[in-house]
Amino acid sequence: MRTALILTAIMILASCQPSEQVSLEETSQTTRSEAIIKSTPKSTYAQTIDNPKSMKDFFLIMPSRFLEGISTDKDKEALLDRAGKALQIDEKSETLSAGSVGEWHNQISRLTKRNDESIFAVMSKRSDAYCDSWKSSFLTYKDMTWSDITDQIIPALSFKDFCQDLGLIRKITELASQEQLTVEIQHRLENDKKHIESRINFCFEEGYQPDPQLLALTSNTKRLVWEEDQFVLEESDELWDEFITTIE
Repeated sequence: MRTALILTAIMILASCQPSEQVSLEETSQTTRSEAIIKSTPKSTYAQTIDNPKSMKDFFLIMPSRFLEGISTDKDKEALLDRAGKALQIDEKSETLSAGSVGEWHNQISRLTKRNDESIFAVMSKRSDAYCDSWKSSFLTYKDMTWSDITDQIIPALSFKDFCQDLGLIRKITELASQEQLTVEIQHRLENDKKHIESRINFCFEEGYQPDPQLLALTSNTKRLVWEEDQFVLEESDELWDEFITTIE
């Protein structure tokens, strides 16, 4: 009788052992699966939208280095959640306006599309009149690659192009060398996306009282026209920078 009981106990233990091993193996596999999921980086929009078509698609995959006040995909998601207030998309005119992003407002416009390549204008400005308050970039997207082609799209303007008075030019140069003044060129893309109005902006050192003649220069503008996939000066305009440099 005692021998029978011992044999029965051994058989019970033997029958239980495989199920325990299976349970342990399943637990181990589950743990490994969870570890893999946690260690796998979440896909980004650039990885998931291989063939962007809409302005929303291009906005989601555009590198944040080309946008002001937007540094992560989460920032873009937050804007999409507030669409109509902070984010406005016009797919028909191929423009996107992202406002209320910190101090910055970004406007993205598709200028042209050809041979699977798109050219975009990105105009960023601060909501308040700070120095370094304006940034203009022109980008191309082709074969899932973004490139900055600003130097190829728009002429390089300087403050001399907005001023024909040599005395004022010398004064601006002197103030800039003394770090009492900084100069930026602002480009405003018009609604037809075929013209740009460019103007000069001065930022003076705190406490400096600018000459009214200097401030008057900020009302001078240059008009650029979209021709053959680039912006060029209108025929009525000309670049004074080169001319003034030659006579100085």
